[in-house]
Amino acid sequence: MEFNYTPKYPVQTLQKAIEILMYIKENGSSDGLTIAELSEKLDMGKSVVHRILDTLYAYRFVEKTDKNGAYRLGWGIYEIAQTIPLHHSLNEDVYRKIMEKLCNEFQETVNLGIYNNGEVVIICKVEPDRRVRSNIEVGEREPLYATALGKQFLSEFTKDKVREYFETVQLKKLTENTIVDLDKMYEELKKSE
Repeated sequence: MEFNYTPKYPVQTLQKAIEILMYIKENGSSDGLTIAELSEKLDMGKSVVHRILDTLYAYRFVEKTDKNGAYRLGWGIYEIAQTIPLHHSLNEDVYRKIMEKLCNEFQETVNLGIYNNGEVVIICKVEPDRRVRSNIEVGEREPLYATALGKQFLSEFTKDKVREYFETVQLKKLTENTIVDLDKMYEELKKSE
């Protein structure tokens, strides 16, 4: 159930810029990706990639690395993303206190997530004071079928909507306990009734 919308009036240069950012997000590293690599992988001319990266660089959406003029995502994107909770109606003062209380009581990581386009987006995380830490970070997206938080959202779906979700999402066994069978998921969701 991925977000699947095609713009009615697409701006091609903007689409190409977003493709570049998404490719760097999915395939980048601290060493970055070169203009030649991006040009080849995205089937765009080197001059087009260069001009787009130069513009993104001016807004700090990408930054240059020390390795062969390569690019990686920049802090400008992070700064914009950090403002997203400010534009929504959740009050952090209220939910953070509840999360901290749960974390202290059970000595477990507590995540708060929202449902967004068929996935859970983690918007807040509170961890107990211990060495072993959760590997999920604020802002990350997780599939509904593979996480406890996601299954809570699925448990609110009708049976038909759960089936539709299973038909549209690409299921991957992320751990040995990941449920990728629809009938087994129905059984799992009954536990939360």
